[in-house]
Amino acid sequence: MDYTIITKHSEIIKLLKVFQDKKSGKVVESRNILRDSFYFLRRKDMLLVLKAFLNAGKIDMDWVSLRMQKLWFPELMPLLKKRWLSVQAKEVALFIIHNTSRDYVLSQKHLLIKTLGYYQYLVETAPWGEDKIVSPSLNLPDYALSRAEYCRACFLYGIPIDKNEIVKFLFQNIYEFLGYKDCPDWGRPYSQPLNISVIRALDWRKEFSPVLYLDFLLKRANVELIIQTMRDLNMKKEMEILWEWKEKMIDSLQCYSSFEDIECFCKYIVIKVRENFPPQFSYMLLKREKAPTDGNKQKE
Repeated sequence: MDYTIITKHSEIIKLLKVFQDKKSGKVVESRNILRDSFYFLRRKDMLLVLKAFLNAGKIDMDWVSLRMQKLWFPELMPLLKKRWLSVQAKEVALFIIHNTSRDYVLSQKHLLIKTLGYYQYLVETAPWGEDKIVSPSLNLPDYALSRAEYCRACFLYGIPIDKNEIVKFLFQNIYEFLGYKDCPDWGRPYSQPLNISVIRALDWRKEFSPVLYLDFLLKRANVELIIQTMRDLNMKKEMEILWEWKEKMIDSLQCYSSFEDIECFCKYIVIKVRENFPPQFSYMLLKREKAPTDGNKQKE
Protein backbone atom coordinates (compact mmCIF):
# COMPACT_ATOMS: atom_id res chain seq x y z
CA MET A 1 0.00 0.00 0.00
CA ASP A 2 1.33 3.42 -0.98
CA TYR A 3 1.53 6.18 1.64
CA THR A 4 1.68 9.88 0.93
CA ILE A 5 3.66 11.83 3.53
CA ILE A 6 3.37 15.62 3.68
CA THR A 7 5.49 17.69 6.05
CA LYS A 8 5.53 21.24 4.63
CA HIS A 9 3.44 23.71 6.61
CA SER A 10 1.86 25.26 3.50
CA GLU A 11 0.81 21.84 2.19
CA ILE A 12 -0.67 20.91 5.54
CA ILE A 13 -2.78 24.09 5.52
CA LYS A 14 -4.08 23.29 2.02
CA LEU A 15 -4.85 19.71 2.97
CA LEU A 16 -6.71 20.78 6.12
CA LYS A 17 -8.92 23.08 4.04
CA VAL A 18 -9.79 20.15 1.78
CA PHE A 19 -10.46 17.93 4.80
CA GLN A 20 -12.81 20.49 6.38
CA ASP A 21 -14.69 21.12 3.13
CA LYS A 22 -17.33 18.39 2.95
CA LYS A 23 -18.09 19.32 -0.65
CA SER A 24 -14.49 18.79 -1.80
CA GLY A 25 -15.06 15.09 -2.43
CA LYS A 26 -11.63 14.37 -0.94
CA VAL A 27 -12.38 14.24 2.78
CA VAL A 28 -11.44 10.57 3.16
CA GLU A 29 -8.29 10.92 1.05
CA SER A 30 -7.11 14.02 2.92
CA ARG A 31 -7.89 12.38 6.28
CA ASN A 32 -5.70 9.40 5.42
CA ILE A 33 -2.79 11.60 4.29
CA LEU A 34 -3.00 13.71 7.46
CA ARG A 35 -3.03 10.62 9.63
CA ASP A 36 -0.09 9.05 7.82
CA SER A 37 1.89 12.29 8.03
CA PHE A 38 1.06 13.13 11.63
CA TYR A 39 4.17 11.82 13.43
CA PHE A 40 6.43 13.46 10.84
CA LEU A 41 5.05 16.94 11.50
CA ARG A 42 6.34 19.74 13.69
CA ARG A 43 4.42 20.30 16.90
CA LYS A 44 2.57 23.39 15.62
CA ASP A 45 1.31 21.46 12.60
CA MET A 46 0.37 18.49 14.81
CA LEU A 47 -1.73 20.91 16.83
CA LEU A 48 -3.50 22.17 13.71
CA VAL A 49 -4.31 18.62 12.60
CA LEU A 50 -5.63 17.64 16.04
CA LYS A 51 -7.81 20.76 16.21
CA ALA A 52 -9.31 20.00 12.81
CA PHE A 53 -10.02 16.41 13.78
CA LEU A 54 -11.55 17.46 17.10
CA ASN A 55 -14.05 19.56 15.18
CA ALA A 56 -14.97 16.59 12.98
CA GLY A 57 -16.98 13.45 13.83
CA LYS A 58 -16.73 10.69 16.44
CA ILE A 59 -14.19 8.62 14.51
CA ASP A 60 -11.83 11.57 14.21
CA MET A 61 -12.30 12.46 17.89
CA ASP A 62 -11.40 8.88 18.83
CA TRP A 63 -8.25 9.19 16.75
CA VAL A 64 -7.30 12.46 18.49
CA SER A 65 -7.79 10.98 21.97
CA LEU A 66 -5.50 8.06 21.09
CA ARG A 67 -2.80 10.43 19.80
CA MET A 68 -3.09 12.59 22.91
CA GLN A 69 -2.47 9.60 25.13
CA LYS A 70 1.07 9.58 23.71
CA LEU A 71 1.57 13.28 22.99
CA TRP A 72 0.31 15.80 25.52
CA PHE A 73 -1.32 18.97 24.19
CA PRO A 74 -2.76 20.86 27.20
CA GLU A 75 -3.91 23.69 24.94
CA LEU A 76 -6.39 21.29 23.33
CA MET A 77 -8.16 20.34 26.56
CA PRO A 78 -10.75 23.18 26.49
CA LEU A 79 -11.75 22.22 22.95
CA LEU A 80 -11.80 18.52 23.81
CA LYS A 81 -14.11 19.19 26.78
CA LYS A 82 -16.39 21.35 24.65
CA ARG A 83 -16.64 18.72 21.92
CA TRP A 84 -17.12 15.94 24.47
CA LEU A 85 -20.38 17.54 25.58
CA SER A 86 -21.85 17.32 22.08
CA VAL A 87 -20.26 14.12 20.75
CA GLN A 88 -19.76 11.27 23.21
CA ALA A 89 -17.30 8.61 22.03
CA LYS A 90 -15.75 5.73 23.98
CA GLU A 91 -12.09 6.57 23.40
CA VAL A 92 -12.71 10.21 24.26
CA ALA A 93 -14.56 9.17 27.41
CA LEU A 94 -11.57 7.12 28.55
CA PHE A 95 -9.26 10.02 27.79
CA ILE A 96 -11.49 12.40 29.78
CA ILE A 97 -11.35 10.10 32.83
CA HIS A 98 -7.58 9.62 32.77
CA ASN A 99 -6.46 13.09 31.77
CA THR A 100 -8.81 15.60 33.37
CA SER A 101 -9.49 16.55 36.96
CA ARG A 102 -11.56 14.38 39.28
CA ASP A 103 -14.11 17.18 39.71
CA TYR A 104 -14.60 17.43 35.95
CA VAL A 105 -15.03 13.67 35.60
CA LEU A 106 -17.65 13.65 38.37
CA SER A 107 -19.46 16.52 36.65
CA GLN A 108 -19.64 14.37 33.50
CA LYS A 109 -20.50 11.15 35.33
CA HIS A 110 -23.89 10.55 33.71
CA LEU A 111 -22.59 11.06 30.17
CA LEU A 112 -19.53 8.93 30.86
CA ILE A 113 -21.68 6.09 32.19
CA LYS A 114 -24.00 6.42 29.19
CA THR A 115 -21.00 6.13 26.86
CA LEU A 116 -18.91 3.49 28.62
CA GLY A 117 -21.52 1.59 30.63
CA TYR A 118 -21.70 1.64 34.41
CA TYR A 119 -19.28 -1.21 35.05
CA GLN A 120 -16.48 0.15 32.86
CA TYR A 121 -16.92 3.58 34.44
CA LEU A 122 -16.47 1.97 37.87
CA VAL A 123 -13.37 0.10 36.71
CA GLU A 124 -11.77 3.23 35.25
CA THR A 125 -12.47 5.35 38.35
CA ALA A 126 -11.76 2.61 40.90
CA PRO A 127 -8.42 4.10 42.08
CA TRP A 128 -10.41 6.96 43.61
CA GLY A 129 -12.63 4.55 45.52
CA GLU A 130 -15.24 7.23 46.15
CA ASP A 131 -18.23 6.04 44.18
CA LYS A 132 -21.06 4.02 45.70
CA ILE A 133 -21.70 0.69 44.02
CA VAL A 134 -25.29 0.11 42.98
CA SER A 135 -26.53 -3.36 43.88
CA PRO A 136 -27.56 -5.52 40.89
CA SER A 137 -30.87 -6.20 42.64
CA LEU A 138 -31.88 -2.57 42.05
CA ASN A 139 -31.44 -3.00 38.29
CA LEU A 140 -31.57 0.72 37.52
CA PRO A 141 -31.42 1.32 33.73
CA ASP A 142 -28.26 3.43 33.69
CA TYR A 143 -26.62 1.73 36.67
CA ALA A 144 -27.31 -1.93 35.99
CA LEU A 145 -24.61 -4.39 37.05
CA SER A 146 -24.59 -8.11 36.45
CA ARG A 147 -23.79 -10.33 39.43
CA ALA A 148 -20.27 -10.88 38.11
CA GLU A 149 -19.69 -7.14 37.63
CA TYR A 150 -21.04 -6.40 41.09
CA CYS A 151 -18.61 -8.85 42.72
CA ARG A 152 -15.69 -7.40 40.80
CA ALA A 153 -16.66 -3.81 41.52
CA CYS A 154 -16.92 -4.53 45.24
CA PHE A 155 -13.41 -6.00 45.16
CA LEU A 156 -11.98 -3.04 43.23
CA TYR A 157 -13.54 -0.53 45.63
CA GLY A 158 -12.72 -2.47 48.77
CA ILE A 159 -16.39 -2.86 49.66
CA PRO A 160 -17.01 -5.82 52.00
CA ILE A 161 -19.01 -8.62 50.40
CA ASP A 162 -19.86 -11.95 51.99
CA LYS A 163 -17.83 -14.78 50.46
CA ASN A 164 -20.85 -17.06 50.59
CA GLU A 165 -22.73 -14.48 48.53
CA ILE A 166 -20.01 -14.58 45.87
CA VAL A 167 -20.22 -18.38 45.61
CA LYS A 168 -24.01 -18.10 45.48
CA PHE A 169 -23.74 -15.64 42.57
CA LEU A 170 -21.35 -18.04 40.83
CA PHE A 171 -23.75 -20.98 40.88
CA GLN A 172 -26.77 -18.81 40.14
CA ASN A 173 -25.08 -17.87 36.88
CA ILE A 174 -24.09 -21.46 36.16
CA TYR A 175 -27.63 -22.66 36.69
CA GLU A 176 -29.38 -19.87 34.79
CA PHE A 177 -27.07 -20.11 31.77
CA LEU A 178 -26.34 -23.85 31.69
CA GLY A 179 -28.94 -25.78 33.67
CA TYR A 180 -32.24 -24.04 33.14
CA LYS A 181 -33.45 -24.63 29.57
CA ASP A 182 -33.70 -28.02 27.89
CA CYS A 183 -32.73 -26.45 24.54
CA PRO A 184 -30.10 -23.82 25.42
CA ASP A 185 -28.86 -21.32 22.86
CA TRP A 186 -25.29 -22.53 23.31
CA GLY A 187 -26.50 -25.94 22.11
CA ARG A 188 -27.09 -24.64 18.61
CA PRO A 189 -24.43 -25.12 15.91
CA TYR A 190 -24.00 -21.37 15.36
CA SER A 191 -23.13 -20.92 19.06
CA GLN A 192 -20.54 -23.69 19.19
CA PRO A 193 -16.77 -23.08 19.24
CA LEU A 194 -15.37 -23.15 15.71
CA ASN A 195 -13.32 -26.29 16.35
CA ILE A 196 -16.44 -28.39 16.98
CA SER A 197 -18.91 -26.50 14.81
CA VAL A 198 -20.70 -28.67 12.29
CA ILE A 199 -19.70 -26.06 9.74
CA ARG A 200 -15.99 -26.73 10.32
CA ALA A 201 -16.09 -30.46 11.05
CA LEU A 202 -18.44 -33.13 9.77
CA ASP A 203 -17.93 -35.14 12.96
CA TRP A 204 -17.75 -32.71 15.91
CA ARG A 205 -16.51 -35.51 18.21
CA LYS A 206 -13.13 -35.61 16.46
CA GLU A 207 -12.22 -32.18 17.85
CA PHE A 208 -14.04 -32.46 21.17
CA SER A 209 -12.35 -32.06 24.56
CA PRO A 210 -14.47 -32.28 27.76
CA VAL A 211 -12.12 -29.93 29.63
CA LEU A 212 -12.02 -27.27 26.91
CA TYR A 213 -15.75 -27.55 26.30
CA LEU A 214 -16.49 -27.00 29.98
CA ASP A 215 -14.34 -23.87 29.87
CA PHE A 216 -16.41 -22.75 26.88
CA LEU A 217 -19.61 -23.33 28.85
CA LEU A 218 -18.34 -21.35 31.84
CA LYS A 219 -17.56 -18.42 29.55
CA ARG A 220 -21.12 -18.58 28.27
CA ALA A 221 -22.28 -18.52 31.90
CA ASN A 222 -20.45 -15.21 32.45
CA VAL A 223 -18.59 -16.32 35.58
CA GLU A 224 -15.03 -15.31 34.66
CA LEU A 225 -15.13 -12.08 36.68
CA ILE A 226 -16.53 -13.95 39.68
CA ILE A 227 -13.80 -16.60 39.51
CA GLN A 228 -11.14 -13.90 39.11
CA THR A 229 -12.51 -12.15 42.19
CA MET A 230 -12.52 -15.39 44.19
CA ARG A 231 -8.86 -15.90 43.31
CA ASP A 232 -7.94 -12.33 44.23
CA LEU A 233 -9.71 -12.73 47.58
CA ASN A 234 -7.85 -16.01 48.14
CA MET A 235 -11.10 -17.95 48.55
CA LYS A 236 -9.44 -21.37 48.46
CA LYS A 237 -12.13 -23.15 50.46
CA GLU A 238 -14.91 -21.75 48.30
CA MET A 239 -12.97 -22.50 45.09
CA GLU A 240 -12.93 -26.18 46.09
CA ILE A 241 -16.72 -26.23 45.65
CA LEU A 242 -16.25 -25.09 42.05
CA TRP A 243 -13.42 -27.56 41.38
CA GLU A 244 -15.52 -30.42 42.74
CA TRP A 245 -18.41 -29.46 40.47
CA LYS A 246 -16.07 -29.15 37.46
CA GLU A 247 -14.58 -32.60 38.10
CA LYS A 248 -18.03 -34.15 38.23
CA MET A 249 -19.00 -32.36 35.04
CA ILE A 250 -15.85 -33.45 33.20
CA ASP A 251 -16.53 -37.05 34.24
CA SER A 252 -20.09 -36.69 32.95
CA LEU A 253 -18.87 -35.34 29.59
CA GLN A 254 -16.62 -38.35 28.95
CA CYS A 255 -19.49 -40.17 27.23
CA TYR A 256 -19.59 -37.60 24.41
CA SER A 257 -18.57 -40.19 21.78
CA SER A 258 -21.91 -41.97 22.21
CA PHE A 259 -23.80 -38.91 20.96
CA GLU A 260 -24.13 -38.31 17.25
CA ASP A 261 -25.98 -35.00 17.50
CA ILE A 262 -24.32 -32.06 19.31
CA GLU A 263 -27.72 -30.63 20.26
CA CYS A 264 -28.75 -33.88 21.95
CA PHE A 265 -25.45 -33.89 23.79
CA CYS A 266 -26.10 -30.32 25.00
CA LYS A 267 -29.49 -31.36 26.36
CA TYR A 268 -27.68 -34.09 28.25
CA ILE A 269 -25.27 -31.47 29.65
CA VAL A 270 -28.19 -29.46 31.05
CA ILE A 271 -29.33 -32.52 32.97
CA LYS A 272 -25.83 -33.16 34.32
CA VAL A 273 -25.41 -29.54 35.39
CA ARG A 274 -28.45 -30.04 37.61
CA GLU A 275 -27.49 -33.50 38.85
CA ASN A 276 -23.97 -32.39 39.81
CA PHE A 277 -25.12 -29.14 41.44
CA PRO A 278 -23.66 -28.56 44.93
CA PRO A 279 -26.22 -29.76 47.53
CA GLN A 280 -26.05 -26.49 49.48
CA PHE A 281 -27.39 -24.67 46.42
CA SER A 282 -29.99 -27.21 45.35
CA TYR A 283 -32.74 -24.81 46.41
CA MET A 284 -31.94 -22.79 43.27
CA LEU A 285 -33.04 -25.62 41.00
CA LEU A 286 -36.59 -25.31 39.75
CA LYS A 287 -38.50 -28.55 39.81
CA ARG A 288 -39.11 -29.94 36.38
CA GLU A 289 -42.65 -30.75 35.38
CA LYS A 290 -43.01 -34.46 34.76
CA ALA A 291 -44.76 -35.55 31.59
CA PRO A 292 -48.00 -37.37 32.39
CA THR A 293 -47.87 -41.15 32.07
CA ASP A 294 -50.48 -43.16 30.22
CA GLY A 295 -52.06 -44.15 33.55
CA ASN A 296 -52.45 -40.51 34.53
CA LYS A 297 -54.01 -39.41 31.24
CA GLN A 298 -57.67 -38.58 31.44
CA LYS A 299 -60.01 -40.83 29.56
CA GLU A 300 -61.72 -39.15 26.70
